[in-house]
Amino acid sequence: MTGADAVAAELGRHYVAGHLEADELDARLDQVYSAPELARTVLDDLPALEPAAPAPVASRKGWRRRRHGESDGPSPDWVPTAERFLDPTTDRLMRVWLDPAARTRHYVAERAREDSNL
Repeated sequence: MTGADAVAAELGRHYVAGHLEADELDARLDQVYSAPELARTVLDDLPALEPAAPAPVASRKGWRRRRHGESDGPSPDWVPTAERFLDPTTDRLMRVWLDPAARTRHYVAERAREDSNL
């Protein structure tokens, strides 16, 4: 994993923690990949993160059927991408996250914005 990818993963953890909105995450990811040598500076104004907890083990009890690649939420070790799309069947805005360990893509619905007049 490159330094820029590590910073992108940390930005993803901040997004999951609620420290960043989707638009701000996109802007910071653009900064990280446009100037990788300055990537760490996009983290300067963010609060410290709690240590990453291991992902819970999923059980079949309470399991609901999701579409292929769809996840309830991003895992702390996933890397967010700037790629987003509107799911044509649910009209939800989805963000693509990468799992560097498994080399897989996951689709997570973006959180609804507070102001719905956009």
